[in-house]
Amino acid sequence: MQIKNRIYAIDTLRAAMMFLVVVAHASITYAVTNFGSNWPIKDPHNTNVLFDILVIFVQTFSMPVFFSVSGFLAAMLFVEQGPEKMILNRLKRIVLPFAMGLLILYPVVFNVFTYFILTVSHNTSILSASIEAFKNSAWKNFSTIHLWFLYFLCFFCVGGWAISLLCEKISPKISPKISMYFGAIFRLRLAPVLFAGVTYQLLCAQGKVFIYRYAGFSIVNGIVFQYACFFGFGWLLYHQKKHLERFKKDDWLFAITGAMLFIVHIAIFSMKPGIEKTSGLYVSAALYAVSIWLFVFGTIGLFLRFFNTYSPVARYISDASYWIYLVHLPIVVFFQAMLISVDLNPFLKFLIVISATFIVVLITYNFMVRNTFIGKFLNGKKYAPGLLNADQAGAGRLSV
Repeated sequence: MQIKNRIYAIDTLRAAMMFLVVVAHASITYAVTNFGSNWPIKDPHNTNVLFDILVIFVQTFSMPVFFSVSGFLAAMLFVEQGPEKMILNRLKRIVLPFAMGLLILYPVVFNVFTYFILTVSHNTSILSASIEAFKNSAWKNFSTIHLWFLYFLCFFCVGGWAISLLCEKISPKISPKISMYFGAIFRLRLAPVLFAGVTYQLLCAQGKVFIYRYAGFSIVNGIVFQYACFFGFGWLLYHQKKHLERFKKDDWLFAITGAMLFIVHIAIFSMKPGIEKTSGLYVSAALYAVSIWLFVFGTIGLFLRFFNTYSPVARYISDASYWIYLVHLPIVVFFQAMLISVDLNPFLKFLIVISATFIVVLITYNFMVRNTFIGKFLNGKKYAPGLLNADQAGAGRLSV
């Protein structure tokens, strides 16, 4: 079923980026690098440096694309449904799921991570030790866990809403002028390099060569501003939606070049530990910033080229993606814990974990969420279970 003016690539792009988030969490336990408090567990027997590269690659590119898509959708709501309906929609689809999800999932995530750690240490009293650990330290280290993306979105949506209203109140000419200048830059062939300048400046100001994950509650953080740039890009991009074909002009070139620059960046970072404390920071940060924006442009272009037609599979996965995002983490870690004592190649363990996780989340979505109050809470409407009913989804109705 074709829906007029529907940008189907948005559905598929969001589903793909969600899949990559699950891939990152399923692979990071098998990486060699110690990621500290961001990921305090590791398979003691099975690791491979290729998982380090995979994790950093996914984290580098999936979140910028995700925030860009979210900014685009937020602007669509603001323009097409009005400021009041937009902010109400974001309250219902982002703020409430974040708050409810955090209250429900944080204890589950804490306990499953504790279960993993106790399993590694061969603790014979896992249940009592888990209860004791939860009582002693769970709320001392309270964080947004993997829901930090929604937490950031709460502020970004309110910020975009407030700035747009303020511009309209000051002068109705401000927004059109901003859109005009943005469009002029966006249509340039070197636009990704120009946009990378902002990311580069922020990286240098922070003394970093990566945009790191941040699960804390403080918003006075350079990471927040980094992702706000991508959300703002998506917001302004909506006003250039008639020029989206521009992404397809150099999509292959941008994607391949972005991937190559990323590889060079990783190689430099690996060969020169502590490069952030030297003048090499400026070269490494430049490579990283340009690679991100080239890949963002290239990825959007490729999805518009190959996936901008209706697909019941993409529609179904897009509908399920919010549920997948919310619940996948404890499931991933549980399966990783179950495989600790199994003598298998880390790549086989990864495949088992990722396959088992998707089986569980899709079965639970189809039979326990899709046609229930939970599905309505997350997606705004109930849908009949089954792939054949995927075309019931309304045009442009995306949650984040």
